[in-house]
Amino acid sequence: AVGADEQRVESQRAFAFAYVMTPAERLSSEAETLLDGLTVKPKAGTMHVVMHQGAVGNMEVSHKDLFTGATATYCVPPDLLAVLPKLDLRAGEFGSCAVVGNSGSLLERDHGARIDAADRVFRFNNAPTSGFENHVGRRTDFRLVETRFARSMLSRDPADRKRGWRPSQTQTLLLWSEFAQDLYVQIARVFQRLSIFYVSRELVDNSRTVYRELRERFEDLGVSTSWKPNSKPDLATQRNASSATSGRRLQQSVRAGFSLQRMAEMERLDNKLDNVEPHTGPQEPPPEFMAATIALQLCDQVDLYGFEPFVSTSSEGTNSTEERTVIHKGPYYIREGLDGVYGINEDNVLDEDTKQINTAILELLRIRNYIHVHN
Repeated sequence: AVGADEQRVESQRAFAFAYVMTPAERLSSEAETLLDGLTVKPKAGTMHVVMHQGAVGNMEVSHKDLFTGATATYCVPPDLLAVLPKLDLRAGEFGSCAVVGNSGSLLERDHGARIDAADRVFRFNNAPTSGFENHVGRRTDFRLVETRFARSMLSRDPADRKRGWRPSQTQTLLLWSEFAQDLYVQIARVFQRLSIFYVSRELVDNSRTVYRELRERFEDLGVSTSWKPNSKPDLATQRNASSATSGRRLQQSVRAGFSLQRMAEMERLDNKLDNVEPHTGPQEPPPEFMAATIALQLCDQVDLYGFEPFVSTSSEGTNSTEERTVIHKGPYYIREGLDGVYGINEDNVLDEDTKQINTAILELLRIRNYIHVHN
């Protein structure tokens, strides 16, 4: 209060207070903007799930990019056409699906019964279930196969055959890499009773478009390199990002689609000589993202298990409300010395920023209720 004979004295200092969001809060607030114009889950019937003979005309398959409207056309060689199924898998055929990764964090939870209760269960390569049933479940309906693992199925090298695996006729194999086309043909010929499908180019291309565009939008909004689970607010990052343009931009990667296709063909020839699969670069969708988008085409609900980083923070299942940090040294099966298992992308070394972005993208899909993530 100021009395009758007193004068008001005001401070010359100006104080400005602003609420600074955590990276997770910022991601949630920008979720709609980040996904603007992108089709994560196309409507049933608008996109083929797998390549099949019914989609081939004049030895070609064509599709329109859902983001830019550009048309892409791919040649279908006679040997590929001969082994393709006659019909497509039906989009939205299953109610709930579980996609199981290989993080060591699976050993901390007993998700087995919940995983087995799903209508369909997806796993990667030859990830084991025996001995881990309480944690990862017993059932396997689909196996998402990476190229190097597909190659081991046909290899005559003793080392590869030691790590090799012969698929069960009760399981369906899904290959998606453009580098696996010739392997798909060979496997379909050798294992004629095996249920094996080659994911459609339009589904793969759309997944790649969504992933690359999200990476660029994350960088524009400043929620890429700063995002970590349970991390603290970063005022400097948000100040720098405040002037970034967050509207839709043209897809450079789509505009360069045909040149990328030619580059991929050249790289395929190089790697055919070296007998190695090209490493996944920072602009290529990681296997867990591809698995999620493939499952979203087939299932109404997609639940992800075991995709946490090998270093995670959790308070679930403890008596304390304080979070605890657990270091997972490798996949869940490594403790048993299962050298014959092909982990997800185990040969590729991703930089820390790419790891954070991949985690943030899955978190974004969870926020928008495309997927459910179980720790």
